[in-house]
Amino acid sequence: MIKPADMAVTGINANILKMDAASNNIVNSNTPNYKGVRVPTVESVAGGTRGTPVRDTRPGSIIRHADTGKTEMSSNTSLALEFTNLMMAKSAVSANISVIKTSDELLGTLFDIKG
Repeated sequence: MIKPADMAVTGINANILKMDAASNNIVNSNTPNYKGVRVPTVESVAGGTRGTPVRDTRPGSIIRHADTGKTEMSSNTSLALEFTNLMMAKSAVSANISVIKTSDELLGTLFDIKG
């Protein structure tokens, strides 16, 4: 059985991957033809969660440059979505840190009672 603190660490790791992906998507939001990365989280067989980065293959919008007449595909990222993903991942990391702190306090209390 996986311990609560160990399970929380897997959640932290998965959400750090989400923050990395969202940050990278934000930085590249104006890069033509850039395809964003999503990090869905799934339950691990051993317990906890894991994130696996997946390239978002949906096309971006077609942009025509007024000065050159050249057309190109824009990035398929949305700043609103990426900032929301970043905030949600940050909150999830904070929640998992709270689980670790609570687990540590609980073990400390149990040792004090037993001792």
